[in-house]
Amino acid sequence: MANVVIMQHFLQLTGVVPGRYEFKLRVTDGQGVSDEDTASVIVKADPSEKNLVELTLNVEGSALRLGQEKSLLARLKLLLHDQTINVR
Repeated sequence: MANVVIMQHFLQLTGVVPGRYEFKLRVTDGQGVSDEDTASVIVKADPSEKNLVELTLNVEGSALRLGQEKSLLARLKLLLHDQTINVR
């Protein structure tokens, strides 16, 4: 789901997937006079995403004992060729 935030002359889009987007902006002043313009935006894939791995456990992370957590991290390091692992 994309989120759009407009603040004065600034537009921020978050949560969009890579692709081409076309936006039409129409402004109207207090006297009813309006104008519109179209902008095209190309969103490219985040190159750092290829280094992300999502792991879904069937239990809460807090339910893991310390030994289980260490074992899981050690196995992940083997699978990921000893990459640095950051747990969020």
